[in-house]
Amino acid sequence: FGHDFFKFYAMDANYLNLNFGSYGLAPMQVLQNQSDWRATMEACPDCWFRYNTTPYINHVQQLLADYLHIADWTDLVFTINASHGVNAILRSIADRLYQQCVNA
Repeated sequence: FGHDFFKFYAMDANYLNLNFGSYGLAPMQVLQNQSDWRATMEACPDCWFRYNTTPYINHVQQLLADYLHIADWTDLVFTINASHGVNAILRSIADRLYQQCVNA
């Protein structure tokens, strides 16, 4: 880190930022990539949301599952936030416990 990394950010050269984590400062390459994805989406929003997102999400799930050594990538899910994920897990456990009691 240090001064050598300033070239990767769009931050004003006269501004001294002491805490990069405060505001989510992203490198210019990330901002450009984000802009490219947005342009692709906005070129045909209907196509994007109906047909294009699922293959991209599946691909990222597969890459992340490989990285995390998860054998079946379909066991990995993305959630809106941590609270949503925990809630989904707890509801799943509660549903399974309920079914075990009903079937007992």
